[in-house]
Amino acid sequence: MRPSWEKTFHACFAAQFLAMMGFSFVLPFLPYYLTTDLGLPDEFAVTARWSGILMSAVGFSMAICAPVWGILSDRYGRKPMLMRSLFGGALVVALMGCAHNVWQLLVLRLLQGALTGTVAASLALVASVTPRERTGRVIGLMQAAVFGGISVGPFAGGYTAAHLGFRVTFFVAATLLLISGMLVKVYAEEEFLPIAHDPAKKAGGYVELFGVAGFAVAVLAIFQIHFANNTPNPIFPQFVRHLTQTTIREATPITGKIESITGMVACLGTWFFGRLSDRWGHKRMLVTSALCASVLAFPQPLAQNITQLYILRIMFGLAMAGMLPSANAIIREITPERHIGRAFGTTSCMAGMAFFLGPLIGGHLAAGANAFWPPFAFCSVVLLLTGLLVAWKVPSISASCALPVTASGDGASRAERTRETL
Repeated sequence: MRPSWEKTFHACFAAQFLAMMGFSFVLPFLPYYLTTDLGLPDEFAVTARWSGILMSAVGFSMAICAPVWGILSDRYGRKPMLMRSLFGGALVVALMGCAHNVWQLLVLRLLQGALTGTVAASLALVASVTPRERTGRVIGLMQAAVFGGISVGPFAGGYTAAHLGFRVTFFVAATLLLISGMLVKVYAEEEFLPIAHDPAKKAGGYVELFGVAGFAVAVLAIFQIHFANNTPNPIFPQFVRHLTQTTIREATPITGKIESITGMVACLGTWFFGRLSDRWGHKRMLVTSALCASVLAFPQPLAQNITQLYILRIMFGLAMAGMLPSANAIIREITPERHIGRAFGTTSCMAGMAFFLGPLIGGHLAAGANAFWPPFAFCSVVLLLTGLLVAWKVPSISASCALPVTASGDGASRAERTRETL
């Protein structure tokens, strides 16, 4: 019989793929939805600002709620938290298809961020049941599920929107999230043993977690990666439309195809780089990938035709594939078992902050300059700083990434593995 952890991993892998496919279903046409169905004028500055606000709204509420979900995850189990994020996402995305104005959509986007956070929830569940010696590969595969869903979602969503309309596409996306929630409910298994409440350590969970050497640096790196990657998102569909000189209906599937191919390359790259980083070193992989992504982000707005943009986005996606699995593997390796939920709740919080600030700043930069290039240039600079920060800080702390030594010796053994990993 297959070990229960493998059954849980496969259920979470499939659920995460479908969930990310559902959430990314609407990305190719969100700026167009504002003008065709919600009444905003078809002007670049207006749609750029509102697209940035709506995309950042999810991150804002996610950043506020994610630490709470992380604490509840450690107290009541990781599976209930994952089911909450999937079923909650299905409900909210379906309601988005019924919105009548941009303010209703803004409220629903805020609610989406408050209820969801499927990536952190699934990582916490899988990491808690996976044998430690397989953590790197399994986390890499979970990240591949994220990129895989993102690769298929925009492609399918773009064509669905072009042929069936924008509102129907939201209901299709909600159905995918509903199916993913049922997969976790039926097939995922968790033998959760809640930790007894200790009044003496009431406020010590996060203090202890951030006291682990290397944790803060890895979390900051995750924030910067998501922050940079999301900065160009509000104007990317419009950039594709400008580059191809097409109508909204024609540009929507093209945008979806570009994002899908980029995600597909990132999916395959994540699987490859996740295995490679176990041997080559997570820190080295993180630095190299960040610097490569920085170089590839800058020339994207200079593309003269759609073929050049395809090439640059594919190479950029490949570089991105090496970063997140390495950062998450570092976090899992140095995190005490009792704080897994808090750790991935913290990464979800920081990712939420990035989802909030990235699109908001990107949309305002583009609108202020009335040009496409500022968000891409900003993305390049942030990724460069990420690579330099990790290269500067991680070597100085990697040799001491030890946890407080406990009676079971968990801290000492984990420190030895951390030295080898970093």
